[in-house]
Amino acid sequence: MQDPDHVRLLTLEADAIFGLEPPSSSPQPPSHRILRDPALHALLIWSSRGVVTALSRALTTQLAVDPDSVVSQAAASIAALARFRLQASSTLAMAPAYLVHLQDALGLPSHAIAGGPTWIVPDTLRTAPYSIEGLPVGVRIVTSLREEDREWANGLLRPGNWEAEEWAQLLAATETNAPWAMAVLADDGEVVCICHTPARNAQVVEAGVWTRDDWRGRGLAPRTVAAWATTHAPDTTLFYSTAKDNAASQAVARKLGLREFGYIWKLLAVAGR
Repeated sequence: MQDPDHVRLLTLEADAIFGLEPPSSSPQPPSHRILRDPALHALLIWSSRGVVTALSRALTTQLAVDPDSVVSQAAASIAALARFRLQASSTLAMAPAYLVHLQDALGLPSHAIAGGPTWIVPDTLRTAPYSIEGLPVGVRIVTSLREEDREWANGLLRPGNWEAEEWAQLLAATETNAPWAMAVLADDGEVVCICHTPARNAQVVEAGVWTRDDWRGRGLAPRTVAAWATTHAPDTTLFYSTAKDNAASQAVARKLGLREFGYIWKLLAVAGR
């Protein structure tokens, strides 16, 4: 049996990151959710106590129009997973066979499947003051929660890998709208680490972390994520997810003691079909 609370959180996370259409009001709604993100064909998001699946609008339409096609049958097998719980080994060690089947049916290359773990930020991290002890000399942590930090951030140098528009959007955020935290070189205003809120809805948010190459491995990311966690309202669930091959990001989650929650598998709309 699935745990309704886990399914609810999985659905909220999927909606925040990828966008889900509201449930169908037709007499026989689909067993899966429908993706808004045009970059995905299918989504499988799993925890030990629940499974949520989503398909693109195109695949959902094909299921209804031509249910006997190879593609439709592969898509239907993914949609049906929402009624079951999966074994951890079947979702972590390798891409689920259901996604591989759909990938092959669509004629997509093997790199069309991507996945990675997801964690929940515990309340203890959100309520405890984040530590600045051990920060490299000259590094300052600032957050959108404090007005003086927001004002100071307007004069910071934009990191070279951030486009002007997205940087302006980041700085426009407040404590109630996509909060952020940054590690900054106080003397020259260079930003060396950022934790921001790239995806959110009314109930959950997703962390996004960037560290400048020459400052990686110095403990900035855990402190910046911890500072970011304090900027959110207590009734909001904070998620932290990453790619399965991103060892550095996973090390941050372990160092902070984040709660392992599940795994996200997605079939990308890459060159092929």
